Order: sequence, then C-alpha cells, then structure tokens
Amino acid sequence: MLRNRESEPYDNGVWLATSPQYHTSLERELPSMRSIKLFGGGKTKWQNIPMEADDFEESVFKACEMVLNRDI
Repeated sequence: MLRNRESEPYDNGVWLATSPQYHTSLERELPSMRSIKLFGGGKTKWQNIPMEADDFEESVFKACEMVLNRDI
C-alpha cells in the first residue's frame, strides 16, 4: 500500500504486510524498512519503506520482486 498524507508524514511510504518472524531477514534485504509508528510501539505485521529513505525506489522495486517470487 502506498501512503502519502500530510497527517502523520513519518509513516508515508510503501506499507508491507508480513509476519514478525520474517522481519529480521527482511531488514537485511530492505535496510530502511521500519515499523509503522501510527500503530503504536513495537513490531507489527505492517512495516514501512519510508518515502524519505535514500534507497526508497530501490527498496520498493526489491520488495515487489520479493512479492512476485513469493519471498514476502
């Protein structure tokens, strides 16, 4: 899901739904990925590739490839 809102801009970017058990390996593949602040503290099933990340486009393309290959 792509999010771009003026309210809570910290969470703008591409949201990924995944299981917490995969977060460690995904963080190696997508280093800018982080938890969504809007949902409170801690890890949730939803993670974010933030729009302001230097590697935003590269990470989004990589995430898309992973989805197509059923790696996410």
